[in-house]
Amino acid sequence: MNISIAMCTYNGELYLEEQLDSIRHQTRLPDELIVCDDASQDGTFTILKKFKNKAEFTVTLLRNEKNIGSNANFAKAIQQCSGDLIFLADQDDYWLPQKTETIVKAFQNNPEIGMVFTDAIVTDKNLRPYPYSCGLWENVGFDLHYQKLLWAEEPWLVFSRKSIVTGATMAFRAKWKDIFPPIPNLWVHDEWFAFVLSLVCPFDFLADKLMYYRLHPKQQIGVNIRSSQHSIFTRLRKVIFPEGHRRKCSKRIRHMDEALLYIGTLQAYLLNPDSLSHLQNQLAHWKSRISLKGSPLNRLATIREEIRLGRYKQYSGSNSMALKDFIEF
Repeated sequence: MNISIAMCTYNGELYLEEQLDSIRHQTRLPDELIVCDDASQDGTFTILKKFKNKAEFTVTLLRNEKNIGSNANFAKAIQQCSGDLIFLADQDDYWLPQKTETIVKAFQNNPEIGMVFTDAIVTDKNLRPYPYSCGLWENVGFDLHYQKLLWAEEPWLVFSRKSIVTGATMAFRAKWKDIFPPIPNLWVHDEWFAFVLSLVCPFDFLADKLMYYRLHPKQQIGVNIRSSQHSIFTRLRKVIFPEGHRRKCSKRIRHMDEALLYIGTLQAYLLNPDSLSHLQNQLAHWKSRISLKGSPLNRLATIREEIRLGRYKQYSGSNSMALKDFIEF
């Protein structure tokens, strides 16, 4: 089982050498590293060329003449990969030595799965773990509630309403690389890949923390670190009202309107033939929630109809969200 790593770089000279060295010291070395540099203006490409000369595996360097953005750059890097498994890599993280070996074993143990993602350790710019909330899953809200949901209901319904998977922790079978529709403008590459893969193949997630996820001022996307454990009241509120305020539906609606323009092209690959209609129903439910206006009594008819259709329970986490919509402006 050959391993490809798809890495994207852009003005990453500050932390790139550490990341490349961590890949070089994996207990299971990759067979190739594909790096697409997005027109860096610093010393990034010089670092990459030096690494290519000393690496024990094939390193292919591609350099864009002009900046195309991370979404298009990752799509380009993935298309150049020739291995059986494709790992995604950011320029500023640090992989622990057993990362590739552990994930490869997960694929070997279950030939049916098409994607694996893991947890990580969140650190400051110097790779020092935060004293509180150093787990990546904890900081993106991938708690036991959502972990159970991924097994209890259709996972693509979960991925469509919450960004759970960080690309740097992800690997997938290369057989799926050619079915990815274009990445919609409002989606980030990793959330889009995870969502599409959940539609077409089984997957697994590992609680192992296999890398340092570095937070620093210059990164494009990060996470918000929780300064301490949530209070009992806050945790209880999340259990009762798992999906938060209905204003969150506004962003979801824009995302799903874009996604549905492309998902139809996957009809022949869908694990569940009804997934497209489910996603359309979910979108209709979100639109009904965001449209609620006026007094609670004025909103009651719409809320009751959504309960009758079973949409609150299926698409908003719980019927308790209907109560929240009734009393909350």
